[in-house]
Amino acid sequence: MCCNDSPATLTVTEFRLLEALVRDPGHVKTRTQLMEQAYPYDSYMSERTIDSYIKRMRQKFINMDPDFSGIETVYGLGYRYKLE
Repeated sequence: MCCNDSPATLTVTEFRLLEALVRDPGHVKTRTQLMEQAYPYDSYMSERTIDSYIKRMRQKFINMDPDFSGIETVYGLGYRYKLE
C-alpha cells in the first residue's frame, strides 16, 4: 500500500497509533480512542497531540511514497486507516 517496501522509521508512539488504526481498517477511531490505545498508562494527553503525531506519520509515509493516502481524517470524528 505504501512506501515502496521500505521500512518506516517510527517512534514508539507513532507505531502504537498506527497499530491502533490498522487493527480495524475502514473504521473511524476517535482521538480519545487513539489516546487510550496508544497511551494506556498515561493519565493526561491532549487530543491535539494525536493530531501532531498523525501529521508527522503522514509526512514520513509521504516522504517515502508521494501517493500515500492511507490515513484519512474524518472531520469532526477522528481518523481511519483506509485500504487502497
